[in-house]
Amino acid sequence: MVPGESGTLVSSVPGVFTALLNLIRTVAEEQSPSIAVFPFELGQYEPASYVMLSEIKGPRYEWESIGNYAQREIYDITGKATVFSGDSAATNATLAVTVLEETFALFQTCVMTPVITNRDMPTFGTAGPTPFLVLPLESAYTAGPGNIGGGQGGWCGVIEWGFHFEAVLTPS
Repeated sequence: MVPGESGTLVSSVPGVFTALLNLIRTVAEEQSPSIAVFPFELGQYEPASYVMLSEIKGPRYEWESIGNYAQREIYDITGKATVFSGDSAATNATLAVTVLEETFALFQTCVMTPVITNRDMPTFGTAGPTPFLVLPLESAYTAGPGNIGGGQGGWCGVIEWGFHFEAVLTPS
C-alpha cells in the first residue's frame, strides 16, 4: 500500500512536536529578554535562559478498535528549561537560590502554563491526528556548575520536564 492510500495510519507525533515547539517559542519570544527555544539539546551555554525539546519517547501502539483497525498512539515528549548564570555560586551566596527561582519561573511561564492552557482538542491547534490526552510527567530540578568553553564555569539550573500524549489513529 502506498502512503496516503486507504489504510494508512498517520502519526500525530510530528505535528504535535512542531506545534509544541511553536507554542513554547511564541511564549518565550514574548518574554523580556526573549528566551531562546531549540528543538534539540545544547552542549554548552552562554549565560542566558533556554528551553529545549530533547526527546520523543515512543510512539507505541495498542489496539483501540478491531473493526476499523484504529490504534492508540502513545508517546512522551521531553525537554529542559535551563537558566545559566555566568556568575559563580562560590562567590555569590544567593546565586543558587536565584537560579532555582528563575528556572522554575521559566518552566512555569514558557512550558507548563501554555501547554496546560492549550491541551484541549485540537491539541495546540494541530491539524490531522491530534492527541485526546495530554498529561504532565514528573519533572526534576538539578543545579551545578555550567559548561563554558569545555570547562566548568558559572552556575546552571535545569528542570527536565515531559508530557504524555495519547491519540487515536484511524486508517484513512
